[in-house]
Amino acid sequence: MQTAELKNLKIAVVGAGYGGAAAAKALSLLGAKVDVYEQAHQIREVGAGIGLRPATMNRFRQWGVFEAIA
Repeated sequence: MQTAELKNLKIAVVGAGYGGAAAAKALSLLGAKVDVYEQAHQIREVGAGIGLRPATMNRFRQWGVFEAIA
């Protein structure tokens, strides 16, 4: 699939965790229409610790979502 073809797609991402949110953001930057579905009423910490690598944090900065995540 070519990047230009993404503009014709409607994509549903189920789950707004790191993977789902990153996929949705990346696909939307490529021009796809993306809807994200999440069962939680709000996004918040759930008690499990996670580590984010510097490369991941740099990507969040490139996408303009770093501040929201921090």
